[in-house]
Amino acid sequence: MLEPLGSDLWFADGGVVSFKGFDYPTRMVAVRLADGGLWLWSPVERTAALEGEVRALGRVRHIISPNKLHFLFLGQWQTAFPDASLWATPATIAKCRELRFSGALADDPPAEWKGQIDQFYRFS
Repeated sequence: MLEPLGSDLWFADGGVVSFKGFDYPTRMVAVRLADGGLWLWSPVERTAALEGEVRALGRVRHIISPNKLHFLFLGQWQTAFPDASLWATPATIAKCRELRFSGALADDPPAEWKGQIDQFYRFS
């Protein structure tokens, strides 16, 4: 399930999702930050097995939706990790009003991962 890409960096392939008549594969990335917490980018559908592997890596501190298309499984992961901060674009925040977001993504990363993960914000 989780495959290492390097030191403190993993990915997991999820299932295929349909969007506007096209099928798309899904993939998430997990990063261990300097404080030992985990940063989950674009979470795929949560399964008990995948959640167990993520928990074995450490405490999930941040769940990231990088654009307005990567929102499908945010609620599942927020339910599993209610203490984690949820971050997304303004468009995703507006679309997913049932979720609790910690903030909107912008060109400057939040202090929690600034200097560790670069980001670039392009769309609203």
